[in-house]
This record gives sequence, C-alpha cells and structure tokens, in this order.
Amino acid sequence: MVVATGDFVSTSRDSFIRPLLASVPVFWLQLLTGSIEGHSAVLLPQLEESEKFYISLEEESWIASLGIMATPLVAVLSGPMVERYGRKFIFYIFYILCTLGFSFIGLAQRVEHIYIGRILGAGAHGLTLCSILYIYEICVAHQRNKLLPLLCPMCSAGILYAYVIGGYLPWNVASLVLAGSGVVGLICIFFIPESPAWLVMQGDINAAIQSLEWLKRDKETIAQEVDELRKSSTSKDLPQSISLQHFLHPTVWKPFLILLIFSALQNGSGFYMLLYYTVNFFQNLGTGGEIDPLTITVGLALMRLVSGSFGALFIARFSRKKLTATTAFGMFIVASAAVAYLVTFGEDPTNRPHQWFLVLCSLSYVLLCTLAIQPLPWLMTNELYPLQLRGLMSGITFFCLFTMVFVGIKAYPFFMFYIHITGILCIFAGACLLAVIFAVFLLPETYNKTPYEIEEYFMRRKKKSVHCDETIYM
Repeated sequence: MVVATGDFVSTSRDSFIRPLLASVPVFWLQLLTGSIEGHSAVLLPQLEESEKFYISLEEESWIASLGIMATPLVAVLSGPMVERYGRKFIFYIFYILCTLGFSFIGLAQRVEHIYIGRILGAGAHGLTLCSILYIYEICVAHQRNKLLPLLCPMCSAGILYAYVIGGYLPWNVASLVLAGSGVVGLICIFFIPESPAWLVMQGDINAAIQSLEWLKRDKETIAQEVDELRKSSTSKDLPQSISLQHFLHPTVWKPFLILLIFSALQNGSGFYMLLYYTVNFFQNLGTGGEIDPLTITVGLALMRLVSGSFGALFIARFSRKKLTATTAFGMFIVASAAVAYLVTFGEDPTNRPHQWFLVLCSLSYVLLCTLAIQPLPWLMTNELYPLQLRGLMSGITFFCLFTMVFVGIKAYPFFMFYIHITGILCIFAGACLLAVIFAVFLLPETYNKTPYEIEEYFMRRKKKSVHCDETIYM
C-alpha cells in the first residue's frame, strides 16, 4: 500500500496567508474561551463589594462553578453536531452563546441573570473543540504545525484580556465589552470557507474544491488532496455506519486510551490547580501572602501568555514525543527541588532562608508545563482520530478531559487539607516522571504526519503487510 504524504505544498504567495486569514475568527474564538475561563476570577471580587448585589458564599460558588459544570456535557454533544451541521455552524453557535452569556451578566438585575450568563458561557466553552478541528482540516502539515500551536497562547491571551478588562473596569461594563467582542467574531465567520474535509464527507465535492481554491492550494494538487480525503472518510477498515464496531476499531480506541492517559498525567501535574488556586497555592507555599491578588493573577496570566507563545514555536518545530519527554523531565526536577527545600526547611515560612527559591521553582514549573504538557492533550485530540469519527470522538474525549479538569480542581482543597503543600508537590513530581515514561514508550508522533499516516500507525500491528516505516513514530 502506498502511503500518501498529504503535504500539498503550494508556491503561491497566498498559500499560507489564506489559511492564516481563515484562522483569525478561530483564534478570536480561543481568545473569548480564555475570557470565559478567567471572567469569574475578576467578577466575584467586585460582586462581593457591590451595593446592588449581596451574594452569599453559596451563590458565589455557583457563579464560579457554573462556568465549567456544563462544559463536559456540551463538549460530548458537540461531536455529533459538528459532524452533522459542519464546522462553521458550531462557530456561529459559539459566538451567539458567548455574546448572550456576557450580555446577560452585563445587564443583570438579579443573581439569577448571572447564573444564566455563566451557563451560556459554559455552553460556548464546550464547543471549542471545533477550533482545533477546523484548523487541522484547512491546513496541510507544514501550515498546521505553525497555526495549531497558536491556539493555546490565544486562550492565555483571553484570560489576560478578561483579567485586565474585568479587573480595572466595573464588572457590568467589562461584561458588555466582552459581549461586543463576541459580535466581532460572529461577523468574521461569514467570510471564511467551510472545512473541505467535512464537505467531502457530505459528498459535496464541488464545494470542497471551491474551499481548497479559496485556501490557495495548487490546482495540480487539489484533485489529489480530494482523493486522499475521500480515502480517509470512506476507509474500508471502518464500517460506514456508527456502531459499537466503530469504537472497538484500533484507530479509535487506541488514540482514546492514549489521550485519557495523557490528560490524567496533565491533571496530575497540577497545572489547572495552579491556574484556579493561584493565590491559595502561593499562600500555602509561604511566598504570596502579602501580594495583591489581582497583581499576582495578572502577572501569572501574562507569564502564561509569554511561555505559551514560546510553546507554540516549540510545538511547530519539534517532535511531540521529544518535547513532552524533555519538558516533563524538567518539571520533575523542579518539583523535586521544591519538595527537597520544604523537607529541609519545613513548611512554616517564618524562618526559612531563600524564599525566592520556591517562587522561582513555581514560575519555572508553569513555564515548562505550558510548553507541552498543558497544550498537547488538547491539540492532539484532532490529530489522532480518523476523519470519519473525528468530530464524535473529539467530543467524547473533550468530555473526559474537561471532567478530569473539574475533578482535579474540586479535589485540590482536600489534598491541601490532608497532605499539605509538600504532599501535593510530591504528586506533581510523580505525575511528571510518569509523563516522561509515557512520552518515550506510548505517545505516538504526529509532527509532520498526515491523517493517513497516523491511521496506518495504529493499524500496523494488525496489518503486517502494510509497507510503512515502522520507526516513523519513534
């Protein structure tokens, strides 16, 4: 069997500009996704001091948790929706929900209006898998490696955007500014093409060709690219109707298991605990008690944006396996050094020397995490699954990933109470060491690989006759 390269390189000046332009509304979507994540952190402090709203602790917890509770369910429902109605349709729904959600909050007269706004925002958040899917499908391999890694920095920029807007403007004005940002994205969606891969799956070959022409593919390679998309969407190895047999196929269950393990290690490394409990974490570490919460929140969001941007460059240039193994090992060293410091000098910060060491360890840990461990489980979701089930399985996978994030965030206070900061750092270090082993022995390589090659990788142990480089993923 001949394995197509799929990297249809165009010499046209617009060969990269057009996919970049088509990705702008998708990057804006990620910016607003980050804003949804970060909004409650700056909304709640203002509501607590508001004369208009007198929120109780229970109401405060609902405002915070409603922003994530509905996300896993919407994520799994979005899989069938993206396959049935297309990628652009999901973008429209995202921007409508996002705009309505922030508008409800900005115009709220009662706390129930804020609840509704947060639920709508959580619904929009659950649709974000389509952003990865769309960029993956409109780009060839070398373009994909440049554009996909930018999604995580855009999400980080959105968190910073919400912190700055919501931290320094009145909460209702800030919410309406964010709602206006949603309208801007909604308008932009009208000007981008539908995914050619989805159009091929619908049998609309002429529309797929027009989409590829808009993206400035070479005319000589458009027919070949359409033919490869047909192969992927009508693979003889996969049944042509959704059934249990689909999910038992090696190209489905193997990527699913790999992504679940990767996500579990990601959450075990503590990135999202640090993100959602920044001030609490530094207070328990004994280094942040006197720092203004808004200042440290904005500062870490800015650092996450900068490090995420470097991560985008590294993901675009280096092997997934090598990058994951290297950064995870660095995180293990940093976490172990912090544990050694706490074991040596104790958790009581009163008489500990060199307090800056723990701050340096924490910042270095977050920096290394944003280079690979944090973005890759999300980015690789749409790299590993076959085209025919990519939307559905991405939705199911995102449901599991969001659920793990939610469980990890909820578990943090109990961990802090029972095993304290030293025990938590030991868990972080252990997860990082396991991530090194996982990257070396289990994580498949997707860097510069076509969807067809990735499918062949998962099938190669079943089909010994496939003439495919057995070391391509090592």
